[in-house]
Amino acid sequence: MTRPQPHQQNEEGEAPVATQDPDVDSGDQDIDAAGTDTHPLPASGSKRSPSLTAFLLSELDREVDRTRRALEYVPDDRGQWKPHERSMGFGALSHMVATIPSWIAMIVSKNELDIDPAEGASMPQQGPLTSAALLEALDTASADARTALSGTTDGHLHGMWRLKARGNVVQQAPRFQMIQDTFNHWAHHRGQMTVYLRLMDAHVPAIYGPSADEVSFR
Repeated sequence: MTRPQPHQQNEEGEAPVATQDPDVDSGDQDIDAAGTDTHPLPASGSKRSPSLTAFLLSELDREVDRTRRALEYVPDDRGQWKPHERSMGFGALSHMVATIPSWIAMIVSKNELDIDPAEGASMPQQGPLTSAALLEALDTASADARTALSGTTDGHLHGMWRLKARGNVVQQAPRFQMIQDTFNHWAHHRGQMTVYLRLMDAHVPAIYGPSADEVSFR
């Protein structure tokens, strides 16, 4: 990800405005500016500092919107496509991107998850790989996450949550940190999915900045 640079000021004390030649095709961008104007956060220590639940709900809404834009361009019947024999198939990847918000509801409602239980895990059923089906799955998962976050407290989010494998704790952290990691995990796999879209010659939407197919900021 592009590292933000310190703002520089001109002689009048104003920050310069970055411009781009509209005739120059710079390809897919990675500019993390989305949402900074529409969802400003108050300074640390401010009396207006949001609660953890309010902050996470705001983050959820922004990430759902970004994910929706990516899922809108999923081509049908390409579920088995993969860029390499060891890569995840496009269908499984897209379904995971659509349903990751359900992890947030699970972190709020449960104390732990064993991803490799001794008795074996039942894999969730994957629906048809169509944009409409994936968007419906996103709506369901994000609604569950929103309900869970709206019904919890900051104190509960500070409680510890454990990830296990065959009964052994492999990761342990406060719930709010696990949810933050979930957002990062979500962005990672959504980025992976947009690379697949580009390799399949499908439309790549603007996510955190312009893409070669959408030159405007979203």
